Amino acid sequence: MPESEMQEGKVTTTEESGASESSVYELGYHILSSVTEADLGAEVTAIRAAIEARGGVFVADEFPKETPLSYEMVKVSVGKRSRHSKAYFGWFKFEANPAEAATILKNVEAMPMVLRAILIKTVRENTMLGKRIFVSDRMEGETIKRREVKKETSTAPVSEEELDRSIEKMVVE
Repeated sequence: MPESEMQEGKVTTTEESGASESSVYELGYHILSSVTEADLGAEVTAIRAAIEARGGVFVADEFPKETPLSYEMVKVSVGKRSRHSKAYFGWFKFEANPAEAATILKNVEAMPMVLRAILIKTVRENTMLGKRIFVSDRMEGETIKRREVKKETSTAPVSEEELDRSIEKMVVE
């Protein structure tokens, strides 16, 4: 949605004032598992073309990989319902005018081979966390040794007078 600003009682949008603000978006999508691996590239190209047609400039992407879905989904196309328990998931990160973002999502969702899609406003920087590497100070092949637990040595019983004096010292401080 374009930003609005008040100028002497008149509302103008950024499009009218000539400034074109763009935001970074990430489009995640699932392509039907019925698409063959050979035809998968053509479907990805169609999604890319839908983004470029609305002025999107690509920042990053990931080619779809087949993945099981958390739950079975139904897709209705050409009057026929089909159930899917797996799909190809991929994403595009791109920069576009906010006014065009909703249109891009609608165009991608309308594609017959797209099961579902989501559009998220994000930042240009890479937000993916890398894999953590386990680091140990133990040499390879060395066995893990138990740490020694030091037992407190018991002292002689404390008289009530000494206990009262130590409490008074703590209260005074």
